[in-house]
Amino acid sequence: MKVETIALNILAHTLSHASSSGVKTTKFDKKEYFPNALAYIEDYITKNGFDIINVHSSNIRVYHLIKR
Repeated sequence: MKVETIALNILAHTLSHASSSGVKTTKFDKKEYFPNALAYIEDYITKNGFDIINVHSSNIRVYHLIKR
């Protein structure tokens, strides 16, 4: 089983992807932030066989991913 998280910092327009190998942070343009961030999540989970098991939000929206 593999667990990862993807956090969207809505105010800073960044996406942080954490896995057992480290954390990768990407900054997006404010104008296209949300569509680009969602496209990243959709592409990643589709290509790598993950399921989203939980999402919680405030100024930072965290997606919890699991691969069985």
